[in-house]
Amino acid sequence: MSNDQPSRETPQDQIPPIPAPDGVGDQTVASPALGYGMERIDFLDSRETPVNSAGGNPAGNAMRDLPSPEDAPTTFDAPEMLSRHEVAAVNVERDYYSSHNPSPYLSTRQAAEDVRDTRRKRSTRTRVIVAVLVVAALGAAGWFFWQFTKGGETKQAMQYDTREIVKGEFLNSIEATALVQPINECTVTPNGPGTIAEVFVEDGTAVEEGTPLFRLDNPTITDAVNKAQEALGTFQADADAKAQAFAKAQEEVAKAQEALDKATEEAKESKKKDDKSEDKDKDKAEGGGDSNEEGEEEEDDSSTSDEPTEAEKKAKEALEAAQAAAESARVESETATTNLYNMQETYNRALEQQATLTVVSPISGKVGGLGSSAEVGSSVSSSTSLCTVSDTSRFKVCVEIPKESADQVNIGKEARIAFPAIKDLNVTSTVASIEEVGESLLANIIIEEPDERITAGVAAEACVVLQSIPDSLMVPLEAIKTDENGGTHLDVLLDSTRNIVTEVPITIVATNGTDAAISAENIQKGNTVVVTPGESSQ
Repeated sequence: MSNDQPSRETPQDQIPPIPAPDGVGDQTVASPALGYGMERIDFLDSRETPVNSAGGNPAGNAMRDLPSPEDAPTTFDAPEMLSRHEVAAVNVERDYYSSHNPSPYLSTRQAAEDVRDTRRKRSTRTRVIVAVLVVAALGAAGWFFWQFTKGGETKQAMQYDTREIVKGEFLNSIEATALVQPINECTVTPNGPGTIAEVFVEDGTAVEEGTPLFRLDNPTITDAVNKAQEALGTFQADADAKAQAFAKAQEEVAKAQEALDKATEEAKESKKKDDKSEDKDKDKAEGGGDSNEEGEEEEDDSSTSDEPTEAEKKAKEALEAAQAAAESARVESETATTNLYNMQETYNRALEQQATLTVVSPISGKVGGLGSSAEVGSSVSSSTSLCTVSDTSRFKVCVEIPKESADQVNIGKEARIAFPAIKDLNVTSTVASIEEVGESLLANIIIEEPDERITAGVAAEACVVLQSIPDSLMVPLEAIKTDENGGTHLDVLLDSTRNIVTEVPITIVATNGTDAAISAENIQKGNTVVVTPGESSQ
């Protein structure tokens, strides 16, 4: 309350009595003593006779003889004319008690302000309510008029789910989302246990097939190589010695053969001399045929009784001994050679084991995936993954083929690939191979000469084209209606305002599960077809 109001500590002798229920006297003053759970109630007498601005009260003013509390104002400003019995109440926290009697606890200025505020609020609420009701009534009338009246006639309005006929390439394809993979990728592992002694590459290093990547250290393999090398030297020396002995034995055989040939030649010369001397003796002898016959018989006997000489026998024995020695030397040489060959094989195997300590790239590509297991000093085994080498000269995308479409996909089928993360990049390729993975079939699509923006692991949207029809009219399958005779047609919306629909017969050329390629007369791209009618409204 304002400072014009009195304190609640009003002397009891100044509080008038509570009015009777059947009437309120002019001398009655409402006050906090009235009760009814009230904290403070103030009233204003709204009788049409005002209080003058000078503080005087003309005759008949109900406030003339009212007692005033000590702090109550002695003069009052005249309020505006209020309708009779209008009451202003202030500072009411709960229920309030009303009276037509004035209260000195409320100044006329405060009462007038409260009354004006009450009037203003009441008038504003009334205007808002009336405006809302008017707008709602006009809107409802307009809606009903627009929905149900046209040309003075009531018409039912139908809402339609429609689509436009489009024209372009009709595709029936198998589509899948997959990740781009290198055409070839290998995981590099050691051929055996060891400790990494050297690392020759880094992530991203381009390597050719056979390029050294790591070198391992394995004492067991190194010792085996050293021992095999030492043994190989021993066997090599023995084989060389045996070969020289055999060669010398062969020379002895040659010499013995030469001696035998010489002895045989000398024996023949000696025999020829003996034969000549015998011929001379025959020419000196004269005798008959008997004597000649006896001479012939003796000559025959001498020719058949030819025996080797003593020199020939010795030469022959020497040759046989040389041949035996040569044969023994040959066997020993061959044995030594065999042993040398075996040791060479052992040494070669040791070298092969040693070669496995150098880990080389299995393919040409880029190195990746180097981890802590590939650091110098790390112990590794044949199952340790050291890195990967990926051939990124080409990429592949794998598309799973449904069983029902397996007979429609073969090597060489057209395939199209798009990349959501790479704007405006589309690749056309073909199916390069088809492989079985479990119960599924995978079509491998190869990307030749890939764009530099394509990397392994990027997402790709691939489709294998089963059927393509260029410049085809297409509509959703759900827009196609079938009549009683088995024919097909479209409901084409001619006038959406008056909901005029006409049936147009069509021929289905192909379908792909969601859309249909059609042929028909009198329809074209952009025509609106009814897919499914909505709910009707009155």
